[in-house]
Amino acid sequence: MSGVKSGLLYLLLAALVILGTSCGANLYEATLSIAVVDEPYSYSLTAVDEDWELFDSSDLVFSYSSGSLPSGVVVGSNGEIAGTPTELGNFEFRVTVYAIDNDWYDWWYDDCWYGCWYDDGVTEDSEWYTLFVTEDSTNEDCPSSDNETTTELYVCLGNVEVESLSESEEFVLDINYFIDFDNAEDYDIEYIEFTVYYDSDTLAIDSNDLTSQSLREAATRTNATVTFDDLEADTLTIGVTGVDKSFHKSGRFIDLPFYALADVDAGELIFDIDIVSVISGNEETTLPTAYGIAGSLTVSE
Repeated sequence: MSGVKSGLLYLLLAALVILGTSCGANLYEATLSIAVVDEPYSYSLTAVDEDWELFDSSDLVFSYSSGSLPSGVVVGSNGEIAGTPTELGNFEFRVTVYAIDNDWYDWWYDDCWYGCWYDDGVTEDSEWYTLFVTEDSTNEDCPSSDNETTTELYVCLGNVEVESLSESEEFVLDINYFIDFDNAEDYDIEYIEFTVYYDSDTLAIDSNDLTSQSLREAATRTNATVTFDDLEADTLTIGVTGVDKSFHKSGRFIDLPFYALADVDAGELIFDIDIVSVISGNEETTLPTAYGIAGSLTVSE
């Protein structure tokens, strides 16, 4: 019986040694939540030391390795990505976790006849992450860009409030899109087309300003192209086609420039919006219901 016990113990030790020498630090992949510019952000990365997770005997130390982080955001040694981002865009960066084993485990049997095991060092693992920093819409009826509970697809116009609007004076509406955070990557949206309706007797859009340079970070991150059709009175149809990653995170599409054809009296002008088309690159995935949320211009007394 003693020999059987000895053999079992030897096999256990061998298995543990194999585990300890072949695994080590393991940093998990993750899709980071969306950050909003000038607002506090926090996301905690997850890692384990697979050598010692049964014993909980290692220190895990996280470190930013390479790539780019938005100004105001850092990676803490505890794995927390935190700060207040002060710049917009798509930021790709690499994080390394170090598992530092600092406990001695003696496996005794008959004065350690079958060996004593000490895990002898530091293991590490690295992953690349992408942090997307966008802007919230000025329209309070829109969902927040970082709202992970959003279950639909929205295209949303912002709201503008000015004290007065004189002839030829310009103002800008922000156009945003919001999509189900959990499933957005599966949708792989390649194209979104929507129409903005406005009062062409009061307002106009300079078609010379409607270029791809109007794109904000949400579309720029995919090298998207934009088309505009303003041939029909009171309407502007906008098509946005993704190229690289398509669209799988909420963000701002375009800042849309209008100008007044005449002095605009105090009051509110409503801009209606219809979503004309949404095309997915994944034919097997059913897109969520698409909604358009109107924006408005308020001219105060």
